Amino acid sequence: DASKWNVISEYLDSAQSLFGDPTGEGYFFSRLDEVWNAFAQAADDPSSSLLRSQALTRVNDFLTEADRINTALQDLTKTVDSRLVAGVDRANQLIQEIQKLNVDITKTRMAGGDPSGSENIQATLVDELASLMNVRVAKRDMGGVVIRTTEGLLLAGDHSSTLKYESTD
Repeated sequence: DASKWNVISEYLDSAQSLFGDPTGEGYFFSRLDEVWNAFAQAADDPSSSLLRSQALTRVNDFLTEADRINTALQDLTKTVDSRLVAGVDRANQLIQEIQKLNVDITKTRMAGGDPSGSENIQATLVDELASLMNVRVAKRDMGGVVIRTTEGLLLAGDHSSTLKYESTD
């Protein structure tokens, strides 16, 4: 969830920038003010075809900009979903690799060998997983690690779990 909200926060920053600077001339909602002003001017002089035409042009400009923003927001949503799917896929790969190393470490220890190489690799994978999501890590008695979500759900230990992302579209 933390990674998801980080990506969504970036999305919201990008989405906000599509509307422009609220203090600047190109601010999206300033265009709506221009529409109202153009219609007010046309209402003051209803016989002026120029003022009516300008009012319609302002509406068209506003709607064109709204369409551009809508398209960009849809593209941003697809980008966010792609990033989240990629993050979940990578987390699942890491969980599977960590679990395989748990088995290797345990077998090596039981055979009287030195599992330090596998433990070092596993530590690197655990660090990468922790960069993607909040996890709690504990050592196993037979070697290796138990990884749980901060909510306590088992990700790796005696067996591994698979994460799933469901898009909100």
